[in-house]
Amino acid sequence: MTQHPKDLDNQPSDKPVAVVLGGSRGLGFLVARELVDRGHQVVVAAR
Repeated sequence: MTQHPKDLDNQPSDKPVAVVLGGSRGLGFLVARELVDRGHQVVVAAR
């Protein structure tokens, strides 16, 4: 799931973007995975 800056595409995307807080484990992790599986671009924030 991790992308490095050199791997990122700078072109606009039609994919919806989701921000998931607490996504390193538990419910936040499951929500993030489900959103990725449904085609979203996901930004995860965690401690």
